[in-house]
Amino acid sequence: MTAGTLDMVAARAAAQAVGAPPMMTADVLMGMSFAPLKFIVPELLCEGLTIFAGRPKIGKSWGVLDFAIAVSEGGKALGKYLCEEGAVLLLALEDSPRRLRSRLEKSGCKGSRNLTTCVTWRRINEGGLEDIADWIAKHPSARAVIIDTLAKVRPIGGANKDVYQADSDALKELHQLANEKGIAIVVVHHTRKAAADDWLDSVSGTTGLTGVADSTIVLKRERGQADAFLFGTGRDLPDYELPLKFDEESCRWRTLDMSAAEARVTTGQAGIINALR
Repeated sequence: MTAGTLDMVAARAAAQAVGAPPMMTADVLMGMSFAPLKFIVPELLCEGLTIFAGRPKIGKSWGVLDFAIAVSEGGKALGKYLCEEGAVLLLALEDSPRRLRSRLEKSGCKGSRNLTTCVTWRRINEGGLEDIADWIAKHPSARAVIIDTLAKVRPIGGANKDVYQADSDALKELHQLANEKGIAIVVVHHTRKAAADDWLDSVSGTTGLTGVADSTIVLKRERGQADAFLFGTGRDLPDYELPLKFDEESCRWRTLDMSAAEARVTTGQAGIINALR
């Protein structure tokens, strides 16, 4: 080796020793092959960290429960999207065992061994992250972890932190874990009370949350109404706006075709839609 080559090798070794980020030239990157993006719920939920947000008591938990059952049983999410069967960890942290069992029964759950449930969990910075990683390691077919809700697992404290930084730090390790393992980690969260022109801005907290997440899904439903809309966007997820109806008998959300959704608007709303078009 020449002296210049030896210096370069030594510099690279020194950079790796201090934890410098790995770098590669464009030709190396372009020559690499990657596995196809994994969709947990076709078209709606892919691998990575997802925020699933909505106002309190409008059906968020029923929505993620529908996803959990469909994936664990290899059934249809929202009555339409056929899911590949795999293991799911559902952390129903606002439920008691009695209430969670009742919800599973109402939703027609078959009691699959693929669905692991828990109503208590340690916070992310108190061992909760390691517990999730351990569950994934023990379930080779793991496809999703659903945390309902973020408030129950996010670190407490950080009073001296910038608010944006605190929100970002609350999710960054979950984001890293989801992408390392190639699964979906879905975190249920609330939307703010104040109205927002952009549905993405309705997620409670700073953009530190939505900035870290790979995808964001928002459920919007007027109080007392059966119909709702599911909005989604993400780095690898095409934007979508999906009309839904809550089936009171099965306690499951179901998709509506757009013609049915448009048929439900009032005459005044229809006039506005036509004018905008």
